[in-house]
Parts: sequence; C-alpha cells; structure tokens
Amino acid sequence: MNSYLTNNSTLFRDMFKPAWLIIAIFLYTSTIVLSNYIFIKPQLKQYEILDEKKSRVEAIYHQIDLTDVHEKIEILESQLQTHRNQQQLFAEKILDRQDLPLVLGELNHIVEASKLTLNYIDPLPPSAKILKKYQKLPISLRLNGKYSYFLEFLKRLEDASYWLLVDNYDINPSKNIGEYTFALTIYTIIR
Repeated sequence: MNSYLTNNSTLFRDMFKPAWLIIAIFLYTSTIVLSNYIFIKPQLKQYEILDEKKSRVEAIYHQIDLTDVHEKIEILESQLQTHRNQQQLFAEKILDRQDLPLVLGELNHIVEASKLTLNYIDPLPPSAKILKKYQKLPISLRLNGKYSYFLEFLKRLEDASYWLLVDNYDINPSKNIGEYTFALTIYTIIR
C-alpha cells in the first residue's frame, strides 16, 4: 500500500504542478496588470495632462515671443522711416554754392517781415565741414529794432526754405529808446 500511495502522490503532485505554475503565473500577471491599472495608469494620465499643458504654455510663450519680435520690428521700422524723413528734410534744405543769392534774398525778406531794419548783410568764407561733404557758410548781419521783432525774426528763421541757423549773436541798446542793435552770425549749409 505504501508504494501505491507513493506512486499515487507523485502522480498527484505531477498532475498539480503545472496547474500551480499556471495559477502562479496568472496571479503574477494579474497583480502586474492590477498595479498598472491602479498605480501606473493614473500616473500616465497625469503625465499626458501635464504634457498637454506644457505644450499649450510653450505655444503661448512662442506667440508672445513672436508678438514681441513683431512689435520690435515695427518700432525699428518706424524709427528708420523717421530717420529717412529727417535725412531727406536735411538734404532738401542744403544749398548749392551758386544759389547763395537765394538765401540772401530770403534773409532780406525775413528781416522785412519781422519789421527790423537791416544795416548790413555780409557772407563770409565757408568754414567747418559737416558730414565730410557739406560746409558751413557764415553770414554776418546787423539789425535794428525792438526785441519782440528780433524774436519774430528768429522764429521766421526756423521756417526758412534753407538752413539758416544762428551761430552767435550780440544785443546792444540802440540810440532810440526801446530799440536794440542786433549783431549776429547765421550760417547756412552748402554743397
């Protein structure tokens, strides 16, 4: 009987050995799947949500960055256009040497419009260079009149067709009460 039991028990053990192995594999696999479902799946979901948020933030940052770049470009283009306009204005008011009588005529007209008396006007030889291709041409003037007329004269110089810039001036009382003698040097820019 003992041998029957021994043969029977080994047979019985051999019969259940693969079953236990399959059950163990099934339990192990179930545990892995369950742990993935319980622990890893929510973590992956959270990762996907964070990755999507990161993508949106990067898109917003990129949009802001592009907006800043476009704004800076517009500002620079505006400054460039302003510079070009000023350069063109500067060039338009420059005088050719042979057009000096036009400037003297305009100065005479400005003096008359300001109600001042012109004692003399004397163009002097060209002096300092400007931007290596232009020169300052000084013009000496002596005027008589009221101080308010002189201020009007200076204002009209700003609106002249050519560059008429005050280099220096001197104001002295005149023989007539309320009037002054104005000695000034104006310069224009010539080619």
